[in-house]
Amino acid sequence: YKAGTFISKEYVGGLDLNNSSLFNKTENLEELAGEYKARETVTAGYLRFDQNFGKKLSAMVGLRLENTHLKYNGRKLTLNDDGDPESLTVTPDVKDSYLNVLPSVLLKYNVSEDFKIRGSFTETLSRPKYSALIPNVNINNKDNELTLGNPELKPTTSFNFDLSADYYFKSVGLVSIGIYYKDINDFIVTQTVRGYEYEGNSYDKFMQPRNAGDANLLGVEVGYQRDFGFIAPALKCVGFYGTYTYTHSKVNNFNFTGRENEKDLKLPGSPEHTANASLYFEKGGLNVRLSYNFASDFIDEMGESAFYDRYYDKVNYMDVNASYTFGKKLRTTFYAEANNLLNQPLRNYQGISERTMQSEHYGVKVNAGHRSGQPGAGKTGAGGNRRQAGVLQPQLHHPDRALPASPGEAERRRGLLRLLRQGAAVKGGTTSAGHGDIAFCLDFFPDFAYTKCDTQRRREGVPARAVQRGAGWCKALRRRGEADHPVLRSRLP
Repeated sequence: YKAGTFISKEYVGGLDLNNSSLFNKTENLEELAGEYKARETVTAGYLRFDQNFGKKLSAMVGLRLENTHLKYNGRKLTLNDDGDPESLTVTPDVKDSYLNVLPSVLLKYNVSEDFKIRGSFTETLSRPKYSALIPNVNINNKDNELTLGNPELKPTTSFNFDLSADYYFKSVGLVSIGIYYKDINDFIVTQTVRGYEYEGNSYDKFMQPRNAGDANLLGVEVGYQRDFGFIAPALKCVGFYGTYTYTHSKVNNFNFTGRENEKDLKLPGSPEHTANASLYFEKGGLNVRLSYNFASDFIDEMGESAFYDRYYDKVNYMDVNASYTFGKKLRTTFYAEANNLLNQPLRNYQGISERTMQSEHYGVKVNAGHRSGQPGAGKTGAGGNRRQAGVLQPQLHHPDRALPASPGEAERRRGLLRLLRQGAAVKGGTTSAGHGDIAFCLDFFPDFAYTKCDTQRRREGVPARAVQRGAGWCKALRRRGEADHPVLRSRLP
């Protein structure tokens, strides 16, 4: 091998891989066992009605219908007593279909130009993951374990009530508080059972995702964002934002055998406390940010008794990142970031915190580099510029698909989204969110990039509540004349 020499695609494409005199062909059954075929067709339509009641109160009423058709097949893998693959077969096709009727009512009351109260009632659904639905069967005779998919899973539905109040400061920033209640039906969790009979055999451990019951969830969220210019004009380039959410959950109608009458169960996957905080400095192209994220522990897998429940341990992430951007004709950015400064491990425990099941330590991740591009490059005709001031505008419409890999950074972005939903403001080409995060915000609220700000259009994949609050954010920008962020400048009317 010679450094810098790479095999061409023409060379690889010309290899005769079926020639037994040149290559030894082996089949990795364990790898093939992860394959599946899935077809999901969703037909949807909606009705919407908007009405203003005077100058201060407005309402939006909607009804959405979604009809879902499913067809899946998977693989059945058997490992022998030595743990080696013994057989692999395709499981039969499984079909299903269901119809959901999803109403929504949203109200907004303008107490004043700077004080808004919003309330809403919605019904939403969350479909099961493909990996949970496919009818896969994994039999491990060495460890005497059985893992099954569950094509009979139903989607989780929820009736949601939200009430929030947002106050926008005369300078940049806001303070907000919200309360929400969710009535959840058919939540999904992985069940683990010891001693399970399947096809005439008994297995020491059995795992399968299931609709485990219903739950009620009550929560309070508060947010604060502001630069320090109100203390002294020189501190305008320094700011803070933070969010805190408290969630109380209670499981009802729990249907795991032997645990039907168990009380005080918490909803799996729902931490009781989450918090995000960030201190930032932005001036003259220099951006520095220190971020902290916290989430308390929660159940992520449920066993035949509380003793076997698996918990995801609490996490504390701290990240720091800095960048410097310069140049008018050629925008150049040098950046550096360090994630997981607290060396937070990924840890699971069984039942109580003292019983560690798994602990993975990744250390601090450091990344540095530079990027450059011409402002306004990448024109797309009628679609306008896809790149503004060297910041690529995302084309996705779902925030989680754009989240970075770092768990701490992902939590920071989720905290940012909570603030942006509540109406964060931008001024003088800077924001506590930063240029990259504004592009990220544009991704989450496509209204910013594609529609007038004084409309509240529902777009596919964007929650109505987020669109409503996003439109309110745009209005605040336009009203205060604070819309000269390089990305937003060409987007706002």
